[in-house]
Amino acid sequence: MAINRAWSFAFVYGVVLNFAACRDKIPDTQTTIQGVVIDQDGRVIKNAGINMYGSEQRGLKQVTVFNVTVFTDANGSYKVSQLLPKTADAVDIRPVSSDSV
Repeated sequence: MAINRAWSFAFVYGVVLNFAACRDKIPDTQTTIQGVVIDQDGRVIKNAGINMYGSEQRGLKQVTVFNVTVFTDANGSYKVSQLLPKTADAVDIRPVSSDSV
């Protein structure tokens, strides 16, 4: 029974690595994202943090390959610009906790 469990783990691990290796990468290109952050009442939020980061799958681990944070101006506007590395296979944009949010 122990041999079957060990073999099953090795098989699943191999399948996961194969799927990770076959995934398409994001093309390396300058990417810009911009917008305005507003609250639920439609008022702009100044000094709200916006974080854009990318990661790459290395085996079973997701590793960050870039991480950029910007803050909104007095009009709630933001602009994030980043050259996406060839190795990135995931990009995410999230709000950053700040005093204003």
